[in-house]
Parts: sequence; structure tokens; C-alpha cells
Amino acid sequence: MKVAQIGLGAIGSIFATHLLRAQVDLVVFDKSPDRGNAAGRDGARVAPTIADAVGDVDYLLSKAPLPV
Repeated sequence: MKVAQIGLGAIGSIFATHLLRAQVDLVVFDKSPDRGNAAGRDGARVAPTIADAVGDVDYLLSKAPLPV
């Protein structure tokens, strides 16, 4: 199963951690490169764009904030 996670803030990073612990094939994207790189060190593939992240996945999770 391939999963894309968009947004790695407070909630998204927790989701990503649990998915990686469950050995899910995870690709992530966050507008902050530091957050993406942290998930990459934990085993996720880091996509340079949202389009690259969602190109070939079974499920998409999005944990991005709404504009205020």
C-alpha cells in the first residue's frame, strides 16, 4: 500500500510516524523542507512537490492548515 502524507505539522508528523512504524510505503510533502527531511530520515520518501507526492499512491492524507 502506497500512502502520501501532505503536511507534517503537529498532527501530520504524528500520522507519518505511525504509518512508518507500521511499515507503510510513505511519501511526504511539506512546504517546510526541514519537516520533510525529518520524515525522510525516519524512512519516508520526500517529494519535491505535491504533484510528485500524489502521482502513484493508493491513499492520500492531508493535514494542512486552512488559511485564516
